[in-house]
Amino acid sequence: WSPDGKSIAAVGLGNHGGDMAVVIDVDGSHMLQVIRWISGIGELAWSPDGTQLAGTLRTAPQETERSGVFVVKADGTEKYRWRVEVTPQGPRLGGARRHGLMTWYSHGSAQPHRVVKTFSSLAWSPDGKTLAFSSDIAPSGAFYVYTMPVEGGEPKRIELARSAWPQQIMWQPQSD
Repeated sequence: WSPDGKSIAAVGLGNHGGDMAVVIDVDGSHMLQVIRWISGIGELAWSPDGTQLAGTLRTAPQETERSGVFVVKADGTEKYRWRVEVTPQGPRLGGARRHGLMTWYSHGSAQPHRVVKTFSSLAWSPDGKTLAFSSDIAPSGAFYVYTMPVEGGEPKRIELARSAWPQQIMWQPQSD
């Protein structure tokens, strides 16, 4: 739901085979495609002011494989912008299959063994200046919570948030 409660952001399968991110008026009177036909769009999160959407993206093996976090204007007036973008890395020790993650490595393909990194639990800070997410982009493969400025820059890892599984993230304003 948008912050003003008038729209819903959703991911659906487009008629050209890829995913699309759409903004739909609650009464169903209008639907706007803000991203068209890209494989692997994951979660979407509204900015606090309702002008932008952040999302997770994992491209298909047929394309240049990569995963990460993107930001796009909710009115569809510009192409999405990567904020974090990583390419697949070598196999995780032990070759563990991770629930819900399709990788060549877990399916025994003759392709080089790769693990596509995971990005989840995307959340905006209340002031709309920072994004937080859970990811296994650390060289160890462990999940950490990361924060980063919406306008870009290197993600900052929160060291005490190390986990074997993706974390759930929520922002809560501090009370005085």
